[in-house]
Amino acid sequence: MVLEWVRAGHRDPLFLSGDQPADLARKHAEIAQGFLTWAKSAGFAYETVKAEGGGAGYEVHWTHRGASFVGFKQPPPESTAEDALLAGCAALIQNDWCRKQLPK
Repeated sequence: MVLEWVRAGHRDPLFLSGDQPADLARKHAEIAQGFLTWAKSAGFAYETVKAEGGGAGYEVHWTHRGASFVGFKQPPPESTAEDALLAGCAALIQNDWCRKQLPK
């Protein structure tokens, strides 16, 4: 989902276009960074943190122009910080309000 959003024709359609699907599965951090270029310009910032609740894992906390979100559906924790960031980017795109803040 995140890769498709970045690759939209008016954004960066050639982003990682030479990579095979198997290679893309190992490039979660790079895919997330491609999205963050756009998200940062819209005022979004993130912090990757250890998940609370005793389980091992990471999650992403988002802010918009310094304000935390209320009612933002967070994805479940992921085992790596890179996977958590990609899941967090996907959650941002899925949220109607957040998606409207992103560059078209």
